[in-house]
Amino acid sequence: MVPLKVAIVAAFLFYRYKFLSRVEDKNLYRLPKRTRTSSN
Repeated sequence: MVPLKVAIVAAFLFYRYKFLSRVEDKNLYRLPKRTRTSSN
């Protein structure tokens, strides 16, 4: 069985990575729209 500390750290890192990837996705979606509107 996986020790409790290891499970907590793994879950924390996993959720943190998921959250960061979501934020990056939002920024990536926003940037092209801004560049398109400014270029047009």
